[in-house]
Amino acid sequence: MKRWSVVLFAVGLPGCMTNPSPQSPDVFAQLVGKWDEVHAESCKNPHVLSFDGDKTTMLIEYAELGWASENDSRKIFRYEILDVGPATLRARLENEPRMDEEGKPVVWHIVVVDAETYCWGRDDWPQGACTPPRKRCGTDGRQL
Repeated sequence: MKRWSVVLFAVGLPGCMTNPSPQSPDVFAQLVGKWDEVHAESCKNPHVLSFDGDKTTMLIEYAELGWASENDSRKIFRYEILDVGPATLRARLENEPRMDEEGKPVVWHIVVVDAETYCWGRDDWPQGACTPPRKRCGTDGRQL
């Protein structure tokens, strides 16, 4: 059984985001690469994060399986990019199984904490709330 925990980071989610545009490339460049959960000893089930050419879709592909919920495992997660901030993307997962209190699919924030770390927030969570972080994997298969 997978459990999600929320951690409050000192990272504020930008209050002002914009639609995806070539003027905001930094967050995309910072997120491209191979990542794993922070508690992993090494990158045993990493995921590769990438974007399509026009940066309207984000793909996350796991070496094995990733989990959207207790009953929903996938190898590939496809997100529609809704908004772009300096260190945050707001995105909707295709076929999202989780619903907010209004019964609508949740909307995610992928937050760049630093060059080697990101975490996930949601529209329906308090500002600054994040999942446990993900860490970048090095070429040697270990976390940086």
